[in-house]
Amino acid sequence: MRWSAAEALSWIIRQEPLELRNWTNAMGPEIEPAAINLGRAIGAGQVSAWGRMKRHGSLKQIPGGDFRITGLTLIVGPHGELTTSPRHKLSTYDGHKWHDIEFDPDDIKREWPKPPPTSAKDWMLKEAEKNAGGFIAKRDDMVRRCMNETICTKREAEAAHKSLPIGLKRKRGKPPKNRG
Repeated sequence: MRWSAAEALSWIIRQEPLELRNWTNAMGPEIEPAAINLGRAIGAGQVSAWGRMKRHGSLKQIPGGDFRITGLTLIVGPHGELTTSPRHKLSTYDGHKWHDIEFDPDDIKREWPKPPPTSAKDWMLKEAEKNAGGFIAKRDDMVRRCMNETICTKREAEAAHKSLPIGLKRKRGKPPKNRG
């Protein structure tokens, strides 16, 4: 089952797919930036969107190219309509007028994953800082130990490792040989 635009935008804002009637006023200032990010993801082909060209037409997949128009930022509003940012530029848009736009939840969750739990993030940062001066553990080892010590899932531990600053992560590949 696909998510409505309201559910997709609320996931981007709050990591929770809320229907529009359950939104809070606090989400207001975050709607436009979330809609811009969603529009960019559609244009880049990272998120698939479906909509109706007429109010009561059949659902069709929206081509990502519809969101890649030079000089115009197309977005999906909370009611599932295609619009522009800023809104007054809509009068310059002469393309398809998509309605009832919806999204694959897996696409949305992949592009905007839930942040790792604080316990996993704190553990990973503490462990990485402790070893920053010397030997930095391998990613898989840190993920496994984080899972065991903080009782988090593998996905959460991987997200915590991914959130580490570059200097606290072990570089990919084989370490350089000691030349003495």
